[in-house]
Amino acid sequence: MSSSEAIRLTIAATMETNHDLAVRYLLEAIKEDPTAVFPRFHLATILGSRGLHAQAAETLRCCVDGGAGFDDPGVIFLFARQLHLAGDLEAISQYQRALTLDPACEKAHLYIAQLLASGSDCNLRDAAEHARNALRLRPTNSMVPESEFVETYQMAVGTEASVSDGICDDSWIAGQAIGELLLLHPRVTSVLEEADITCSECAGYSNATLAVAASEVGASLTSLVYKIRMLLSGTNMEDVR
Repeated sequence: MSSSEAIRLTIAATMETNHDLAVRYLLEAIKEDPTAVFPRFHLATILGSRGLHAQAAETLRCCVDGGAGFDDPGVIFLFARQLHLAGDLEAISQYQRALTLDPACEKAHLYIAQLLASGSDCNLRDAAEHARNALRLRPTNSMVPESEFVETYQMAVGTEASVSDGICDDSWIAGQAIGELLLLHPRVTSVLEEADITCSECAGYSNATLAVAASEVGASLTSLVYKIRMLLSGTNMEDVR
């Protein structure tokens, strides 16, 4: 069975939600042409949807390891994602490989950030940078909920900031853009509003640092930094008013 015929039959079987039949067609196509990419891609997708992530990754390995010239970012991303879900840290290098081909792949940035921020020997600066890029590039119609991007950002950037002493250092908070501080904790907005920084989400103004914003309205930078640091460390704000 040719790859094109297998894909045609696979689509028909999938539309009938008969994945077992689709898998049979795809395996026949792979047997006929072991190097064919499309049958392996679709088979890996089905296996991944069943939670067989390691098996899905191995289905694609011969495609992505076929040489440095392989340049399909979608196939490489699927390979990386299945490695990731199988707990294999090779996923990081494969996500990075996908990004060299498609720098705007927000999900590759997102998942690299998650892996780097949660690892015991993580590179926190890289994790934070990938988290920022993921948020910046996320399309409004993304299948991944915005909350996952925000939580990853909070984890990566918050961890980067607290590496020295467990709590975000004052100079780091003062030098952060308003827009980034707003992402770190939902109550940062109320702290800013109490200091008459009432346009924190306005276009352009969100790029100003906390120090600049405080100076423009005559607010106490020391007080703002203290309150935001307490928020980020998990202290009840009622205890610091």
